[in-house]
Amino acid sequence: MTENLVTQLGPAYLRRQAERCQRLSRSSMDLATARDLRLMSEEYFTEALKLEARRPGAVTQASSKFR
Repeated sequence: MTENLVTQLGPAYLRRQAERCQRLSRSSMDLATARDLRLMSEEYFTEALKLEARRPGAVTQASSKFR
């Protein structure tokens, strides 16, 4: 993801996208597509964590949901 776009979207949006990808991966019958969606989910979640860590005084909550 491009740095500028990720910063504009914000962590809440990125987490929602991660959750969407997770749901889609569970409903996909194609294993390659499901794997790609899980990888996308991890990328969205990681970017959300990075943005949260950059905020002064922010407390980052790691979710075991995506691990």
